Amino acid sequence: MPAKPMAPVGSPIAALQAAAPAPIAFSEAGEQQAVDMSDPGAPDRESRAEVRCAENPGQDAPVVDAAKSVAAETPAPAMGAAERALTILRNTTLGELVAASGSNRLKNRAVGAKPFELSVNDFQADADTERLFLALPAFGPTTWNELVMRVGAYRRQVLAGGDPLGLLQSIAIIPSSVSADYASIPDITLSELIRTAGASTRLTNCTHRSDLFELHTVDDLLSGRLTEAEILQVPELGRNSLRELLGLAEGHATGRLQLPAEPAAVEQPSQRSTPPVLEGRTVADLADHADLPVRIANRLGGDPCLAEMPLADIWADPDEAHRRLCKLDGLGRRSIAELILLVQRIGASLPAEDGGPGRLERGAGRAEPDLSRPLVTVRVEPFDLVQEAVEALSAKHRFVLEGRYGLSGEPPRTLEEMGRIAGVTRERVRQVEKKALGVLAKRPWRDTFETWLAAQRGQIWETLADGADLVPLPGAAARAAQLPPWLLLAIDVVHGDIRGWLQAEAVQSRAGWLAPGRSARDLDAAVLTLEVWLASAHLPRPLADACAGTNLQPETVEAAVPLLQGIRLHQGYLHRGHLGAKARRIGRLHRMAMEAADGAIVDVWRLVELDEAADHEDDRSPRMVLTQLGEASHLFHHLVDHWWLVLPAVEGLTDTGRLPDTSHAAFPRQAEPGTLAARLQDTLRESGPMRHVDLRDSIRDSFPEFSAASVGPTLLGSPIYLRVAPGAWDIRGARRLVTGPALLSLSHARAYARAARSGQGRGLYPAWTAEFEHAICVWARDGAEDEVFRSLLAEVDPTAWPVPEQERLEWRRLKRLHGVWSMPTERRRRLGDDPPTADEVLSSLVLIQRLGGMGWILAGRLAHAASGAQSSADLLAILAAAGAVRAPEDWQLHHPASEVVGDMLVGMAASKYATGRLDWTDDVMVTLLDRARHGAANVPWATPEEVHGLLDAIAAGGAPSPHVPRSVVRALDGAEDLFGSDEWDRLFSALD
Repeated sequence: MPAKPMAPVGSPIAALQAAAPAPIAFSEAGEQQAVDMSDPGAPDRESRAEVRCAENPGQDAPVVDAAKSVAAETPAPAMGAAERALTILRNTTLGELVAASGSNRLKNRAVGAKPFELSVNDFQADADTERLFLALPAFGPTTWNELVMRVGAYRRQVLAGGDPLGLLQSIAIIPSSVSADYASIPDITLSELIRTAGASTRLTNCTHRSDLFELHTVDDLLSGRLTEAEILQVPELGRNSLRELLGLAEGHATGRLQLPAEPAAVEQPSQRSTPPVLEGRTVADLADHADLPVRIANRLGGDPCLAEMPLADIWADPDEAHRRLCKLDGLGRRSIAELILLVQRIGASLPAEDGGPGRLERGAGRAEPDLSRPLVTVRVEPFDLVQEAVEALSAKHRFVLEGRYGLSGEPPRTLEEMGRIAGVTRERVRQVEKKALGVLAKRPWRDTFETWLAAQRGQIWETLADGADLVPLPGAAARAAQLPPWLLLAIDVVHGDIRGWLQAEAVQSRAGWLAPGRSARDLDAAVLTLEVWLASAHLPRPLADACAGTNLQPETVEAAVPLLQGIRLHQGYLHRGHLGAKARRIGRLHRMAMEAADGAIVDVWRLVELDEAADHEDDRSPRMVLTQLGEASHLFHHLVDHWWLVLPAVEGLTDTGRLPDTSHAAFPRQAEPGTLAARLQDTLRESGPMRHVDLRDSIRDSFPEFSAASVGPTLLGSPIYLRVAPGAWDIRGARRLVTGPALLSLSHARAYARAARSGQGRGLYPAWTAEFEHAICVWARDGAEDEVFRSLLAEVDPTAWPVPEQERLEWRRLKRLHGVWSMPTERRRRLGDDPPTADEVLSSLVLIQRLGGMGWILAGRLAHAASGAQSSADLLAILAAAGAVRAPEDWQLHHPASEVVGDMLVGMAASKYATGRLDWTDDVMVTLLDRARHGAANVPWATPEEVHGLLDAIAAGGAPSPHVPRSVVRALDGAEDLFGSDEWDRLFSALD
C-alpha cells in the first residue's frame, strides 16, 4: 500500500502525522470486500473503512453503522477538547467523509481514488493539492469546489465540539503527544486574522467595506455563530474569498497556520530629524519615481488618503505607517513594504544633520542620483503597462486574446475561426478566452486596466454616445464594436462587457444611459417640455430650434428624443415618424443650403450639384429634389425660377444690388442618351440660346416621337438648362456671345428697356449683361421701332460697355441727342383685378432687401405674368401702401426700399418657418394689411379709393383676373415661355 503523503519535517502537519496511527488505505486497484458488519470477528476499523457495497458499486458502505458497532466494544477514555478534535480530524479520511455526506458525483469520483486516503486534518486546499485531484478521471473544478466546501464544513463542526459522523467512540484514545491545544491558541477577530495571516489583497480590501470582521472572532466563524450567508453579504466578497477566510480560520484554530515572517525591520530614524528631501512632500510626489511599486502608483489617482500621506510620517514611524497603509483598499503587503523601504532609502541617501550615514547604496555599479532635484525620473504610461500585462500571459492565452480582439491590427476573429486555426472546438476557445480574461482581472493587472480605462473614459463615451449625452438602450453593443481593440479588452477585463462599464460610469434612465452628472428626473422634465413644443412645431426642424424654443441645452434635447413617441434625431434635425431616405434627404439638403446660400438665397441646381458631390448613398433625381423642396415649405420658399429662399436665414440678406450669379456649373452634365433632355441639350449646344417656342417647334418637327408639351417641364425640371432671358433658354454653364434671334428681337428690346427704366436691367437675367446691352442697342438702331430705340438709349449706360473708346463716345453722343423715353407709361389696368398672394409678398420683400428696391418688371416676374404685363401693379401698390417701398410719381419707375422692410421680412419669414404656410389670414399678414390701409395715401400713382378696393378684394379672398385665370398662370409657371414671340408681346400690350 502506498505511503500517505507526508508534510515537511518540522511542520505542525508533520507532527500530527507522526503522532497519528497508520493511515487508512483502500484496497489495491479499488477492489472492495463484502464484510458482515455485525460479525464480532470482523476486521478492525482500518479494514472497515475501506469496505464498499459490492452489490451497489455506486453507493458507499454504511460507514457510520460500522463505526458505532466498534464504539460499543471500545469505550473511549476522557480527553481534552483539543485532543478530541484533532483525533477526529486525523482519523477521518476524505473517503469516509465523502461516503457519508458527499453528492453522488463526488462519491463516484472517490471510489478507488488514492488521494481520498488523505485525512481531513492533512487536507490542504492549495494549488498542489488541487492539481493532484484534478488529475483524477472526470474530476473537474466543480467537484473540487464541493470537496473543499465539505471538508471545511466538517472541520468547523468538529472544532465546535461536534462529531458529525459519530466516530469518536470507535477511535482509540491517543496519548496527547501534540502540544497544540485549542484553548492555548488565542481567539482573535477576523480583521486581525486577515491582517496578520498574509491574506490576499482582495480579502484584505473586504475588511474595509464592513464592520463584520471587527465584530466577530475566529471562534464565531468556526462555531457557526457567524454564517456563510452573512459573510457573503459583504460587498465584492465572493466564494473564493470566503473559502480563503475559512482556511485561515481553520489553520489558526488547529495551530497549522504559519504566519508570514515580518518584513525586515527598518532602522527607526525617530531620533533623527526629517531629511530636507522629504519635508513637505507626500506619496503623490513619488508618482513618477522609477522605483515606486506599480500597485501604489495605480492607486494614487483614486485614493486621496494614500496620495496625501506625508513622506515625513513614513520616515518617522514606519510601523505606524504600515498599519495605516494596510487599512487602505488595493494595497498588498509587499507593495506597502517596498514603499516604506523606498522612503527610508531616499531619506538616508542625503547626509543627516547629526553626521549619520550619508548615502544608501542602490546597487553595485550604479551611480547615486542627485536627490536635491525633483523625485521625477521616468514616467510609465498606463497603456504600456496594459500591453505588458497581455505579454505576461501564457502563449495560449495571448494567442486567443490577440485573435479574438484583433490586438495585432487584424480584424477580430470569431470563435469558429479561432477554433479552426488552433484545431480545437469553439467551446474550447471560449474557455481559454474566459480563463485569460480572468487572469488579467486579478490584481495587480486589474489596477493597471482600471487606471487606463479611467484615462480613456472620454473617448469611450464619445464613441458610444456619438457626441450626445445619451447611449440608447438598443445598439450599445453595436456602437461598442467601433472602439479600439485594446479598449474593448480593458472593458471586458474590468467590467465584463460594455453594459457593465455603462452601469459603473453612467446614469441609467428609461431611454438608456446618461452621461455622468446628469439626472433622470431632469430628463423626464425635459421630455415634457419638448412634448409641448413639438405639439405645434412643423418637422423636420434643426435641433437648434428645439433648444431655442424650450430653453434646453442641445445635449439635453438629444438625451430626451429617444423617449419621445415617433420623434427621431438624424444629423442635427428632428423628424416625425419613419426616418426614411426622403426624411434624411430634406434635412441634409437644408443643412447644405444653409452653408451654400448667398445671403439666404440658393440656386436649387447648385444645391443638387453639391448634394451629388457629397458622400452618401441616396439615389435620387434632380427633379425629386425640386419636388421635395416644394413639399418642405417651412424650410424652403420658392422665389422665382431656380432661386429659393432658405428659411429662417433671412437675417443674412443684405443690399447687394444684384441677384446671385448662378449661371455657372460645378461640373459638366450630360443627359441620358435617347431622351428628350438629350435632344434639347444637343439642339442648344448646336444653335446657342433659343426661345421656348422655337425649341418646341424644333422638337415637334425633328423628333415627332416626343410630345412638344413636354419641352416646358423638361426645361424647368432639369439642372442642365438655364433661362438666360425672358422666354430664352441655354445650357447651364455655357458662355456665349449674345447673338441670334433668341435674344436680339423686338420683344427683348422692349423688355430690357422697361426693366432698365424700373432700375433692374443688368443682372435681372443671366444674359442681361453689359455686352447684351450694347448688342441690343446695335440691333435696335436698325431693326426696332423708333420709340423702342429712343427708350433704350434713354436707359442704357454706354460707359460700361466692352467696346473701343471711340465707339463708346459715339454712343454717348447718340444718347444725349436721341435718348428719351418714348414708350407708353400710363397704367391702363385697375387695381384689384389680380391681387397678389401672401407668398408673392414674401418673395418681393426678399428681393427688395437684396436689390435695394422693386420695379414693375421684376414684380410681374414674381407674379408669373408675361413680360410687360401690368398685373404687377397690385403687388407694387400693397408694398408701397404698407411702407415696404417708397413709391415714385410714375409707377413704372424704381421703387426704392424703406427702412422697415427688414423687420417686415423677418416677421413674415418667421411665420412661414413656423407653420410651413403663409396666408392673408395670418397675424403677420393682417398686420401688413392694416398698415396698408393707413398708408393708402402713400401711393401717388393710385388713388386711396383704388388701394382700399384692392385691400377689400384681398380680404374677400382675391378677385379673379379678367384676362387670364390665375390657376392657368400658375400651371404655366411663366407665361413668357409660351408667349415669347413678338406677335404675342404686341397682343399682351394691346390687352394692357
